[in-house]
Amino acid sequence: MDLIKQIEKGYIREAAKTEFSAGDTITVNYRIQEGSKTRIQKYTGVVIQRKNGTGMSATFTVRKASANGVFVERIFALNSPLIEAVVVETKGRVRRARIFYLRERTGKSARIKELKTVGGSATAVAQEPQAAPVKAAAAATVATVAEAPTVVETPAVEAVAATPAADTAAETAPATEATKTEEKTATAAE
Repeated sequence: MDLIKQIEKGYIREAAKTEFSAGDTITVNYRIQEGSKTRIQKYTGVVIQRKNGTGMSATFTVRKASANGVFVERIFALNSPLIEAVVVETKGRVRRARIFYLRERTGKSARIKELKTVGGSATAVAQEPQAAPVKAAAAATVATVAEAPTVVETPAVEAVAATPAADTAAETAPATEATKTEEKTATAAE
C-alpha cells in the first residue's frame, strides 16, 4: 500500500466510511453555522456521481428535488468535518457511475429502480414514492389476516336448544329446511 494512503487512512472520518454509490438515495446531515448558532440540515437526494475514490479528496454530488420541479445539485467533500452523518435511504440500480442523464429527464423516466435484497439475492423493483406506504400497509394487513387463528363454530342447533328464550324465537321464526328435518326426526323418535 502506498505510504500516503496509509497516512490518509488514519484521518478519514467515521461519516466518510458509509458505503454508497451513484443511484442511491441518501440523506446528508450537514452542520450549518449561522452566527453563534449551529444546526443540522438534512439534505436528501440521489447521488449522481462520486469522485476521487475514498481518500481525503473524495467528493460526491447529490441531486435534490426542490419546489416547483426545480432540481438542485450540491457537491459535498466526503471527509468534511461539517458532515455529521450520511444515511443511505435506498439503494438504486443503475448501470453507470455518473448518472448525468437524469438532468434531462422528468417524470417517470427520471425514476431509478430500487435494489432490494430478498433472502440474500438482489432484485430490482420500480421505485414508487407515494405507493410504497400503501403497499406496506396492505402487506401488514395480509400478514395479520394470515396469522389470525381459525375459529371453529359449534352447530347452531345445540345453542338454540340450550336457552328457553331461543325456544320461543325458534317457534316464531320461519321454518327452514334444516329445522323441518329436525322436527321430522324428533317426531319419528317419539
